[in-house]
Amino acid sequence: MELVQDILKELTPLTHRNKAADELARILKEPHFQSLLETHDSVASKTFETPPPSPCSFMDAAFNTQPVAPDAVRMVGIRKVSGEHLGVTFRVESGELVIARILHGGMIDQQGLLHVGDIIKEVNAKEVGNDPKVLQQMLKEASGSVVLKILPSYQEPHTPRQVS
Repeated sequence: MELVQDILKELTPLTHRNKAADELARILKEPHFQSLLETHDSVASKTFETPPPSPCSFMDAAFNTQPVAPDAVRMVGIRKVSGEHLGVTFRVESGELVIARILHGGMIDQQGLLHVGDIIKEVNAKEVGNDPKVLQQMLKEASGSVVLKILPSYQEPHTPRQVS
């Protein structure tokens, strides 16, 4: 802001003779421009408070729209109540637990973050093994924030969900 004040002092004698100087002086005095400069100075000097890191920052990858390699691991976060069913079934395929079905209208279907064919590797940082019943029990008993480590399937393109 000091620099702008200095510039305005230098421009003032020129504003009567030069249209460009007059226009620049008017722009520099506008409230919106002043706010922009104050914000810039605040960010540049880092005089703002940095928010604490989000406990769900791992979920950023779930919302990334960039293409991901088929062997990339994704972390998918969901919130649920203990005993609540997610509306998903699993099968064992090549020794891995794979999503077999997603029930229409279930929590997983509504969120759209998991797909048939996705391989479930971990639930809340615990390996799931290869027993679908054990995985279902783990998911049923989990509550609050549940983090699934998956290997996504990319057999078919998934269209974005639309809210009606």
